[in-house]
Amino acid sequence: MPINRTTPQNSEVVKENEFKGVLRLSEIRSITIRHDGSPKNFGETYDNWDLQAVSISLVSNDSGEFLNIYNSANDRNRSNFVQRFTGDRRSITLYRQRTQGN
Repeated sequence: MPINRTTPQNSEVVKENEFKGVLRLSEIRSITIRHDGSPKNFGETYDNWDLQAVSISLVSNDSGEFLNIYNSANDRNRSNFVQRFTGDRRSITLYRQRTQGN
């Protein structure tokens, strides 16, 4: 589901990607989220977007276990609000959180 002007406020959006080949959790350093809210039609203004919470996981092919990459609930600097995307602020890089065993 694309996140765009038709996505209702306070929506939960789940995005899944499948990677070719073997990808180990230790190979992931960060995830960058980019927002393109640029005006598409004459008279439109930049579409601001609030990212209130985010959880990013890698699913193990071996066990089916969800391995945490980043969860804003575990980040005391972003636990209540992650990012407001505007015309000036279009991306955020979230660094992998280290947990026991990874």
